[in-house]
Amino acid sequence: MHPSSEVIYGLVNWLSPMLLGLHIYLHWEEIEMHVAVIQRVALYGLLFIGCYGIYQFYSPPIWDLMWLKNLPGGLASSTFGRPESQQIRVWSTLNAPGPFADVELAMLFLLVPRRSRFKLLALAVGFYSLMLSLVRTAWITGAAGMLYLARSGNKRLFLSVVLGMGAACIGLAVLANSPLNMPMLQDRLKTLGDLKNDESVQDRTRLYTGLTSELLTVPVGIGLNNADFYQGYPLDSGPIRMLLNLGWFGTSIYSVGIARILLLMRPRNGGNDLTVVSSYAIVLSFIFQMLSGLIFISSTGAMFWVAVGLGLASATEKAELRLAEYSSATIPSFFKPRKPERGADLSSLEAD
Repeated sequence: MHPSSEVIYGLVNWLSPMLLGLHIYLHWEEIEMHVAVIQRVALYGLLFIGCYGIYQFYSPPIWDLMWLKNLPGGLASSTFGRPESQQIRVWSTLNAPGPFADVELAMLFLLVPRRSRFKLLALAVGFYSLMLSLVRTAWITGAAGMLYLARSGNKRLFLSVVLGMGAACIGLAVLANSPLNMPMLQDRLKTLGDLKNDESVQDRTRLYTGLTSELLTVPVGIGLNNADFYQGYPLDSGPIRMLLNLGWFGTSIYSVGIARILLLMRPRNGGNDLTVVSSYAIVLSFIFQMLSGLIFISSTGAMFWVAVGLGLASATEKAELRLAEYSSATIPSFFKPRKPERGADLSSLEAD
């Protein structure tokens, strides 16, 4: 019996982001190069997808309008908005507003420790396009992540985060009361103070109520798949989707692994390593989003596991350096074994 294409796709969707993070972690000796490359990609990627997202909102291209018109659910899709100028929930070059907001959020955090003349422009474009996605979960968890960065203990980081959050608050206040014709954004901002009557919150409440008894009857889950609906309910919940895909036992093992990662990544030394601090902020922000979606797969999962890989690799590098310093101070040099460099000729060592 051969596995179906849906099972294979589900397996790849779960494994490929994790393997990306594993690759970064296993090559921890090259962490400085990885950090530089990933931060550079985040800088120019944020500029590109952010600018396109803003353009998409104010002057949507014909291909985006045609795609939106042919979405299941018709024009009244609450997920993507309406195919009209300033009526779209921005998704830029991704496939939906949710994944776009998560990728934007991760790139914003990755840029915090980087120094570049384009940094302020990229942060401004990224923040504005993130607001245009109308994804409140990303807004709230992003704010929580910024508060974590502010209390990390690094003075330079604290000052930049506080100034950034102050500017963001002023910008939000201006947008919420702006005379500009932006009803979608303004209405979305106002719903933050009235979540009890919000349609999205009510839908997720019905989801948890309706599928709780179902989950008790299928402890092994229903297997890996790419389904967005189950029993007529949209699977906008990370825990429920994990239980359906992995079962009780699989979800328990996976959760223990995530908890272990959080302990290993926890910044030490007063938050001096900005790579570890920003990576930990990404991981925490995404973990907080679990109630509204599964964050371990697809593009969101790629950003999550990249942050995990960077954080663990940086922590490993620091641990190896401390061990080397301790060994140098306590072990006489003539007792130390010779360690070949990577790519060095080993023939002389073998002759010994």
